[in-house]
Amino acid sequence: MMPKDKKTTKRIAIVVVAILACAGIGRAFYVNRWKVWPKRFAVVEPGWLYRGGQIDADLLEGLVDKYHIEAILALAWLRPNRPDEAAELALVRGRNLDFETIPMPGNGAADFDKLDEAADWIEAHHGHPIFVHCAAGVNRTGAAIVAYRVKHCGWALQEALAEARRFGMRDRRGELTEHLIRYYKEHLPLSIRLGQGSGTD
Repeated sequence: MMPKDKKTTKRIAIVVVAILACAGIGRAFYVNRWKVWPKRFAVVEPGWLYRGGQIDADLLEGLVDKYHIEAILALAWLRPNRPDEAAELALVRGRNLDFETIPMPGNGAADFDKLDEAADWIEAHHGHPIFVHCAAGVNRTGAAIVAYRVKHCGWALQEALAEARRFGMRDRRGELTEHLIRYYKEHLPLSIRLGQGSGTD
């Protein structure tokens, strides 16, 4: 029979090993989670407007098939030497998808003409299944869809910002929100701003 101290030590060792194993598995899963689920993928408008981050090469084709994606708008700087981006470009070519890249800074505070360009691209594809993404699927994607909502859908800025936040836009210091307020107040024509507040397209 094992002495009580040795039994206790053995139990503690087993518990510690189990905790470390669980922590290791949890960490590995967290690091690789975007290989299991499409990064921050979300349905903005059922049937046609989808958003997210750069999708893993192994998941992208299935996503395009499932949602019948016809066009992709990429808002990050294109780096075709990266596997996920190379896979995206190969899929675009192979499927003859419409593809546009409008590079924006990582915080989403793009020049107003870039926000307009993204908003207009989305509007030009209205009703056709499109996927709008940046690297993380957070601020650039959020800013582009906010611009689309206020410029083309008649939404008030606060409605569009609230939607973007629900989909994960993070603006901890308020810089992107301030930038989008300036876009709204200083750049959009008064005729567009006067027609806002419906919350529908």
